[in-house]
Amino acid sequence: ESIWNSAYDTLKADEPKLVRAYEKILSLKLNSSSVSLEPANVENTIDNESVLVRRDQMHKLINEGLSKTFREANIKNDMGTVMQVVNTTKKLVSDAIKDMPQAALPWALVCVSLSILANPISQTEANHTGIEYIGITIKWYWEQAVLLFDDNSKDPSFTGVQSELRMAFIDFYKKLLRFQMRSICNYYRHRGFIFLRDLVELDDWNGSLQSIRADDTSLRKKVKAFLSLESESHLRVIAHHTKAQARHQRTQEDQQCLRDIRITDPRADMRRIENTKGGLLQESYRWILENPQFQTWRDNDDNRLLWLRGDPGKGKTMLLCGLAQELMQQSGSSLVTFFFCQATIPSINNHIAVLRGLIWLLADQHPSLISYIRKSYDTAGKALFDEGNSWYILSEIFNNMLRDKELPPVYIIIDALDECTTGRVELLRLIRTVSVSLSAKWAVSSRNWPEIEQELIEGMNLSLEVNAALVVTAVNAYISHKASQIPFLKQDDELKEGVCRQMREKANGTFLWVAIVFERLNSESDAYYDDTFDVMAILDEMPEDLTNLYTIMLERISQLKGKGPGLCRTVLAIATLAYRPLHLNELSTLAGFRGNLKNLPQLNRLIKDCGSFLTVRENHIYFIHQSAKEYLVSDLSSQAIISPHGMNGIRYNMVSNSLSAMENTLREDIYGLENPGILAEDIRPQSPNPLDHFLYSCINWVAHLVEIYSSTDDQSLLDSLVDEEEILRFLKKHFLHWLEALALTRNISTNITHVQRLCEFLKIYSSALLFSPTQSLVRTHFIGELSWIKHVSKSVKESNWSPRLLTIENGGPEAICSSGTNLLVLHSSSKNVEIWDMATGKMVHTLSHPKVVHHAVFSSDSNCVLTLSWDRFYRWNVNSGTVIQNVGICDFVDDRNYAVSNDGKFIASCRYYGMDDDSGVQIYHVVEQTKLELPHTGEAGSMNLLNWSNNSRFLSVSTEHYTRIWEMPTGNEKLKVLNHDGKIRRVPSFSGDSKLIAFSVGQEFEIWSLETEERILTFNTEHPGEVEFVEFSKDSRLIAETGYHKGNNGYLAIWDTTTGSLVQTLEGVNTRHICGLGFSRDSKSIYTYSEVEGLQRWDIASGSPIHTLPTSPVSGRMTGIAFSFDGRFFASESKEGDEILLWNLTTAEATSRTEKTTCRLPICCRYFDPSFDMESPYTCTHILTQLGRVALDSLIAQAAKNLSSSKTVAVAYDSIAEGYGVSLDRSWITWNGKNIIWLPPDYR
Repeated sequence: ESIWNSAYDTLKADEPKLVRAYEKILSLKLNSSSVSLEPANVENTIDNESVLVRRDQMHKLINEGLSKTFREANIKNDMGTVMQVVNTTKKLVSDAIKDMPQAALPWALVCVSLSILANPISQTEANHTGIEYIGITIKWYWEQAVLLFDDNSKDPSFTGVQSELRMAFIDFYKKLLRFQMRSICNYYRHRGFIFLRDLVELDDWNGSLQSIRADDTSLRKKVKAFLSLESESHLRVIAHHTKAQARHQRTQEDQQCLRDIRITDPRADMRRIENTKGGLLQESYRWILENPQFQTWRDNDDNRLLWLRGDPGKGKTMLLCGLAQELMQQSGSSLVTFFFCQATIPSINNHIAVLRGLIWLLADQHPSLISYIRKSYDTAGKALFDEGNSWYILSEIFNNMLRDKELPPVYIIIDALDECTTGRVELLRLIRTVSVSLSAKWAVSSRNWPEIEQELIEGMNLSLEVNAALVVTAVNAYISHKASQIPFLKQDDELKEGVCRQMREKANGTFLWVAIVFERLNSESDAYYDDTFDVMAILDEMPEDLTNLYTIMLERISQLKGKGPGLCRTVLAIATLAYRPLHLNELSTLAGFRGNLKNLPQLNRLIKDCGSFLTVRENHIYFIHQSAKEYLVSDLSSQAIISPHGMNGIRYNMVSNSLSAMENTLREDIYGLENPGILAEDIRPQSPNPLDHFLYSCINWVAHLVEIYSSTDDQSLLDSLVDEEEILRFLKKHFLHWLEALALTRNISTNITHVQRLCEFLKIYSSALLFSPTQSLVRTHFIGELSWIKHVSKSVKESNWSPRLLTIENGGPEAICSSGTNLLVLHSSSKNVEIWDMATGKMVHTLSHPKVVHHAVFSSDSNCVLTLSWDRFYRWNVNSGTVIQNVGICDFVDDRNYAVSNDGKFIASCRYYGMDDDSGVQIYHVVEQTKLELPHTGEAGSMNLLNWSNNSRFLSVSTEHYTRIWEMPTGNEKLKVLNHDGKIRRVPSFSGDSKLIAFSVGQEFEIWSLETEERILTFNTEHPGEVEFVEFSKDSRLIAETGYHKGNNGYLAIWDTTTGSLVQTLEGVNTRHICGLGFSRDSKSIYTYSEVEGLQRWDIASGSPIHTLPTSPVSGRMTGIAFSFDGRFFASESKEGDEILLWNLTTAEATSRTEKTTCRLPICCRYFDPSFDMESPYTCTHILTQLGRVALDSLIAQAAKNLSSSKTVAVAYDSIAEGYGVSLDRSWITWNGKNIIWLPPDYR
């Protein structure tokens, strides 16, 4: 198309009179003026500024000219020779413009020339042959040009030859255009057009045609030679790629790797989106191919990031669908990978899904890239893509793929970044980084959001609002296309034109508005119209604003007959609240539909009545656009319409209907599995799947119930909404059946957090029954329900659940810190810091550092993790596990003590031990990157201890003889407190509000005010021995102190900080080995933690113990401890350092979860002591092992196999074991090598 445009523009520069005369003729035809009469003044209306506008004008001339010429020829020439030429040319033009709509300019010439053939006059009969010949020639050259001038697919060595050939095409096209234009102008000149009289008349048609034929022959030879040359090059490229691919044939392991990383097929997503939106129309997106910014991005490497931005409904998604199609068709050996985010579909609305989709599509197209995935996958397996570090691992894989030296050019397309609801910031930073550092080109789209603009500001910005004129042209083409699909508009051209004209005036360049309005018109296709005013009246009531249009759509639902309004409101409310698109059967279950409404055809009709908010594709319900769902979610007036009694009422109806459906279907072993210990990944669902119609209900009913409880504290309102008896009945009868369904669908982990808030007795199916405490609800309700369990051992250790919440097996932590919901673990001499989810017992993130980490703590708001690794300070986002801040520490010295303030703004450092020089305290301001020196004279041999207040305003530095307090950020000294006897026992304690500080000083302790800088209270314990610990309550009203004296167990006293009076003394506390104190959240009880006694809870009012929590099952002594900031959790580590115990301090129930470890056994059976089977002591046919009875013949055969092999092969004992046994990792009881009963850690 660009070659024709160049030829046209060059001809206009060479012969301006001729081209202007031709354009005036076209202008008359465009304006529907009669070209048989000479108008007084002819205005040229052909647009020469915009190629797209000119193309649109040419299309209109072609469409109108073809039918008009056919009618004229049919009347004047009957079916003679001229009519045959007209028919032939008409078909040629129709087929060509259908296949190549961008070829409008040359075909408009041919179409206008048909008037000459249909209305012959003597002066033009000589050029009839030329007109017909040129029509056929244009078609052939257009097809060749598409092959010849695809710049992205050519060998760079052909650039010079290709450029020469392009110029030859332009010169030849100019001759064709000149011949056609002169023919047309000559024809109308002889018909008396005044403005054509000054043109020189051309009579030598034969000579001109002969010249064109000669150039045609010469140019065709050049084309043939070029294609032959290029074919040889192309064969070389194919041979190179074939050879490269031959080096990497997909193995079964490769296929499994691709299956595991695949989360969606972006190609299938694109087809679904195109079908949902009514198909991809070329005219709706091809304007971008002529856009200068796009062409610069495509052709140059200066800026490889193109950001398409625009408001909702402007066609961004279909624009990128078209762009992906174009690049795949035109890019030759290039690779195109893409992803379409959708906020309403959980599997494709997050940053990890985007990266998995892009990687999968690249590897699927270019198998040699699978090796980059396999490097990590072969070690971790499928868990690689689901663990806490998956984003970092996938990012590294993706970067390595793009660095591959044999990788062809890559185009990366991501649509709807605004609909990436999780990890958007991480994804944007990856795009920004990779687009700058690597050669791949990125095209991304989103709404006009400032947070996205902030990250993509350095890329090329293509705004749909700035290019509004081009978007409007595309929308107009879309309107014409949609109108041609409405049955009653097809039959009435005048009505169709009126509808299109009205919609062009109101559409405001918004595709979505057009789609919704046409959907409304289409729904009225069976209605009876008195006249066109009925149709136009519908358009008149449609507002131009998208939000107001949604309001009108919602109001129309109320006008439906019978039960229609109520049913539609229910459907819209459920679709709005659902976490993902629903299958029609799932919708029926959630809505509690009965009878005919459960049939799919009836449900489809119901969805059509929902005001065009929803659409159905492959029996799944989708919102017509994300903005439609956002309107129903955020607009209060719309919520009042779809749920008059509140959204919580709809939520509980969904819950109640879900329970009813599950109660009628759930049963033991619903899949009919033969082996009760089969692993989830080995299960294949039945067909038809008995869970299909309530799959959403099974997975999400608890989440919706939790939403109800979380949204209100009004107990009376909850009582009126929620039938707790109904929920309890279901759990009593079907709890294990429901757990089985969750396990079969691999959804247990997604429900743990929600279930913990409703019932505190969740375990895992058969093992849950066997190892639940004897008095637990699970044990008492289900003990007789499992037919295959014949005997239950009496070795269960507990009658009720232990307060121990979680056991985390690890390799020895150096530090533990809790935020109340997450646990922070720093291992000794490690570069990694782990974040564990205390609800699920899963490690959610590993914070990897380049060097060893020596400090890690949660920020005071629990939203960040603050770490020090060698000479750098890091701030990490808790939710995403990504680095927010990474700064160097000035003058870092490795033998200094460092402490980070709770808000992450300051880092304090000093020597571990006092020295004669360089013993000052340094404060590093992380934000301003400045350093403050505080005067501090160290004492030889004296340890310097740093401690920040809770609000990060004060820093205390303690030595053996005094404590000094400085205020930040000024560095002013607030206090200097001397120890009475020359030895302060512990680091001082700040109050929760950071207004007070307490010191243990000998047999006393003091409280000082940090505001007045005065001592306000001195407490004399009157007990022998020194004060060990002081600790404030959460509200700062109370303070506890402990003391120990040789000869007795010690004491714990609690004081009122306001009056200074003694509140309680706990004489029975053994404080000799005490490690820490912690008040409960309500300050009514206090926890003590001792290496000997463990964790004990004491009632402050009575002074008596409430309970003692058991210690580690491995060892009776524990060291490292931590209380959570909110007082709900307590963590401790075992003496061996191989376990972390997590305790729930606010409940007497618990859940347990552990990490499993696996090992491989060599042939010598080194991990267990075998013995001979006593049932056959004389024949000695079997040996007893940990896994069960194993035939000696099998072991001997395996040994012989190993002897003949160059390397030892691990034995698959599970395939040769008989009878009962225990798995190699001791986590399962086995039968014939198959896992049947999972063992909790305490029973191994």
